[in-house]
Amino acid sequence: MTNMHSTGHRTRARRGRIAWLAACALTTTAATTSAQDLRTEFFVSGINSPISMRQPAGESRIFVLSESRGIYIVENGVLNPNLFLDLSQEVAGASERVLGMEFHPDYVNNGRFWVSYMDALDQSHVVEYLRDANDPNVADESTAVHLFGPTQQPSNIHNWYDMHFGPDGMLYLAFGDGGGANDPNENAQDMSVTFGKILRVDVDTGTRGTYVIPPDNPFANLPGIAGEIWHSGVRSPWRFSFDRATGDFWLGDVGQAAWEEINFAPAGVSGLNFGWRCMEATHCTGLMNCGCGSPAWTDPVVEFPHTEARCAVMGGYVYRGSDIPWLQGTYFYADYCSARVWSFRYDGANVSEFTERSNQLAPTNGSIGPILGFGEDAAGELYILDRGGGEIWKIRPAFCDPGVNYCPSSPNSAGSGALITTGGCRSVAMNNLVLSVSGAPANQFGIFFYGPQQTAVPFGQGTLCVTGSNGVFRLKPAILTSPGGTASRALDLTVQPANGGPGGITAGSSWNFQFWYRDPGFGFNLSDAVWVHFEP
Repeated sequence: MTNMHSTGHRTRARRGRIAWLAACALTTTAATTSAQDLRTEFFVSGINSPISMRQPAGESRIFVLSESRGIYIVENGVLNPNLFLDLSQEVAGASERVLGMEFHPDYVNNGRFWVSYMDALDQSHVVEYLRDANDPNVADESTAVHLFGPTQQPSNIHNWYDMHFGPDGMLYLAFGDGGGANDPNENAQDMSVTFGKILRVDVDTGTRGTYVIPPDNPFANLPGIAGEIWHSGVRSPWRFSFDRATGDFWLGDVGQAAWEEINFAPAGVSGLNFGWRCMEATHCTGLMNCGCGSPAWTDPVVEFPHTEARCAVMGGYVYRGSDIPWLQGTYFYADYCSARVWSFRYDGANVSEFTERSNQLAPTNGSIGPILGFGEDAAGELYILDRGGGEIWKIRPAFCDPGVNYCPSSPNSAGSGALITTGGCRSVAMNNLVLSVSGAPANQFGIFFYGPQQTAVPFGQGTLCVTGSNGVFRLKPAILTSPGGTASRALDLTVQPANGGPGGITAGSSWNFQFWYRDPGFGFNLSDAVWVHFEP
């Protein structure tokens, strides 16, 4: 079985090294070349050390794991002060406490979920619970059954961490090497134990509290090898995820003294060895029983050193939401100590668009950090879990707030008056601002126009709200309102009104927009106006 996977190891190791070199080459320039296209939006606070976040399919509620308390529920942006599951007694006195959670893909119907935690005796647990049959905001603690453990750990760090159901319906679990400097028991390379491994089990076959080793696991039924193993050679696999579009596997493995790494495996590929304890990222440790440059090791796609106050990688997610379409397929990760955030794309061979996002994502008020990880909601939008503030911040497109409306709208033959709005973002680099109007008469010609200054003078049946020393600028051609009295036009800055000339829209400039339209029996009329300040 090992030989069957070795060719894939060598190929992916070479690809990983190429990708890593590309990432390093881009690191120094990314902060200055990237557009300021993101921001953070406050989501919720009041959670002591938010460590994980899930929104099961079909659920309107979001579940948040507190490292010291248990599971909270956030509904409609409001934190329920009562815990869904209280684990504070189970983890009292423990060094590492509540560490991971996962919900069954059919949770809305079967109410099954799992948590991993460590107790004061340095024993690790993975426990399954059911939702209370009478109250969906409460877990039924009487239904607790162990899936793994309790298991005595060699030390009080590098324990049982993250859990996710994969696209294949199997439950994947990240087990650390058991702690101690340099993995003294050589657990991560010992295929007879589950320490230092990524596991894959079937929890839908058999009774609750049991699992079946899937027969397509790479080492299933091999003598002397733990059949649960999917990947090996990890140290402290704090957070991993699956790309919901491709099924690809991503892992942030926390390093020891010098290097942090992001590991990758294509969807369905198993049996990879990420190299620890012989390799720390792409660097040989030189420890006993280790070789350097072995074709068996799969290199990370990105690594970073313990410089500039960086200390521990916080693995994230590939963005697959709809709010930031230009970042579809981009992977986000962070560093715990420095609270820095980066993103990049990976095509299976090369890293591209490597960008530091820290300044973009720094909130206007307050701060974020240390960062414990990321969350992903049911729509694929991403969140940052802030340990320092006990807060969660949503990653949002920058400059996508609506323009500021001003000036009156006059009644017309269709009703009380036409209103103008903006959609998209007011970023010049993103170039996706859309002007829309509603409440105008149906099937009538109109035109959007703009200018740098505001006024309020009678004009036709309405009020002219836009002016300028060089006049106003029309967005040609004229447009026909719909049968519902609406119209819209994308403001394409790559053509007119491009940057040249007095009507050029540039970063840092402010413009006022209005809609002029014909009105049967009244001549012509105008909408109200909207003011927009454009950003880079």
